[in-house]
Amino acid sequence: MTNLKLAVLMAAILGAGALFGFYFTMSVSIMPGLDLTEPYAAIKANQDIGRATQ
Repeated sequence: MTNLKLAVLMAAILGAGALFGFYFTMSVSIMPGLDLTEPYAAIKANQDIGRATQ
């Protein structure tokens, strides 16, 4: 049972790290670029990025 708990804990840590990396990359590289575009184009591009990452 201890091995199962350790495996679940490690999976949770890795999953949280992956999500943090994704959101950090979005906030540092993609969002500043979208800020430089027109509002309608930025909204459309952000929606397309969301669809592509699903």
